Amino acid sequence: MASHWTARRLVLLGAVSVSAFAAERFAPHLNAYVTNGHSWPTSTVSYYVNPSNKYVTDAAALAAVQAGASAWTGAANIRLAYAGKTSGNSLTLNNKNEVFFRDDTSGYIAETYWWWDGSGRLVDADIVYHENFKFYAGNVGCPGDGYYIENTGAHEFGHMLGLGHSSVDVATMWPSSGACETIRESLDADDISGVRSLYGGGTNTSTPPSAPTGLTVRPAS
Repeated sequence: MASHWTARRLVLLGAVSVSAFAAERFAPHLNAYVTNGHSWPTSTVSYYVNPSNKYVTDAAALAAVQAGASAWTGAANIRLAYAGKTSGNSLTLNNKNEVFFRDDTSGYIAETYWWWDGSGRLVDADIVYHENFKFYAGNVGCPGDGYYIENTGAHEFGHMLGLGHSSVDVATMWPSSGACETIRESLDADDISGVRSLYGGGTNTSTPPSAPTGLTVRPAS
């Protein structure tokens, strides 16, 4: 049975933040990818990790979160950069992008919260993994009852960059996840098109096929 990720966002108007969650109104494209209408004004987005959790070692959790972020490396003119550990564990506008685990009863595997300013620029984003779901790291050892931190992280970092959910079922930004899956750790062409629509980059999202061999020429009657 598939479980779901989600993204929430708060609006920052001037210097006053709105405490209620804004309704999610994403901008559709001819492609299947969706953007939330906001992007970072810089080419490097730094993030901090609080790896403390109840399932894997802190070192394993930290490496797994970084692996999830690395899925987006080179996809567009934007870079996710690990900036160090944090003790933070709250979803708050502090201009510090934080990733952490929380032992609660959410219906979602993980969530991303983000804030933007009056000009539409993202200013902060936090990712929370909900520990009522079981997590594994390193893409090994999951017997079918949990989720890999890397797979979940790749999806959530897509939200951090400004992407919504895709309707392509093999895309990293597909809205649900099967237990122990790893498919979201590699970007689909739709994910690449989506992030490039926000930050620019190359236009080729796939490798061209090899030239055919062993062809035979026959005259047409």
